[in-house]
Amino acid sequence: MGIRDRLSPPERAVFRRLGVFAGPFTLAAAAAVATGGERDGIDVIECLSGLCDKSLVVADPDDVEASYRLLETARVYAQERLAEASETATVTRRHAQHYQRGFEACFDDWTQLPDAAFRARYAPHLDNLRAAIAWSLGSDGDDDTAVALVGSSAQLWLSLSLYAEAGAWVQRALERLAPSTPPALEADLWLAMARFHGQRNQQATIRASRRAADLYRVLGDPMRRGCALHALGCAHATERDDEAEPVLLEAQALLERTGRPRLVAMAHGGAALFHAARGRTDDAFRELQAALALHRAAGAEGDVLRVLVSLADQTWLRGDLEAAIRLARDALEQHRQSPFSGRVSRAYA
Repeated sequence: MGIRDRLSPPERAVFRRLGVFAGPFTLAAAAAVATGGERDGIDVIECLSGLCDKSLVVADPDDVEASYRLLETARVYAQERLAEASETATVTRRHAQHYQRGFEACFDDWTQLPDAAFRARYAPHLDNLRAAIAWSLGSDGDDDTAVALVGSSAQLWLSLSLYAEAGAWVQRALERLAPSTPPALEADLWLAMARFHGQRNQQATIRASRRAADLYRVLGDPMRRGCALHALGCAHATERDDEAEPVLLEAQALLERTGRPRLVAMAHGGAALFHAARGRTDDAFRELQAALALHRAAGAEGDVLRVLVSLADQTWLRGDLEAAIRLARDALEQHRQSPFSGRVSRAYA
């Protein structure tokens, strides 16, 4: 008896639609994507249960949030049936729209959650995010969906150190900007570009962060404007130009107003970079110590590592070689013990 004969008509419909998932998916995702005009969430739950009983869908109940997945052979078969039913375009669009909604809170969550909790919430969706972005940038995709997905998910790519892949998505999404693009989506994309470039390409960071800051000012979004100004100020500080100080001071005021430890720590980090670029070692050291305490309070493992390395640099410049070596060793040991997958960088931003 073939797969088709083992399934009821509702199970067949749900099964073929689940073929669009490129990785694990939640019950909510299944309901959103597999729901057609004749279906509702309760039926999807019942069908999922039946598909699990028939070993066509695998349940992973031990995850942070219960999830499901199709084995690759089952997924290929489901995709073939989806195409046969002429539903590929409709269901793929639903899939992308679901993940667009799912990542809308990604940046805000990053500002408030410890790194481990942030990754636990968003990293399991990475393969589906990739698939949604790829569809949205394709010939049958949707430009606003592409811009939204890439801009909103930026912090996940950064937290996983997937700079090259994410940078390529950003460049392709920037090509889809149009006069009709919603300003909030455009602003998020420019901020993503600024954060990906960071201290690696100052002029690109300046252009992108300035555009983002201008858009956030019009939108009345002080938190994201503070983040954009922080990136802009850090790029100016690295270039040692006169615009750095006033921009960083404005960013600091906006970030401190949020009361969120990770963002306040960013402000101290920007001040440390400004002082370090001008040889003010003691001032840079003081700002880094403040940033370190706040990042630890926020559970920002990756930023703790980066600040420890920067503190080691500044301690060495102050002439205390033994303390600098100790800080560097502490950073390396913490890096070995930490699940954080990012790189320990000399530059703090």
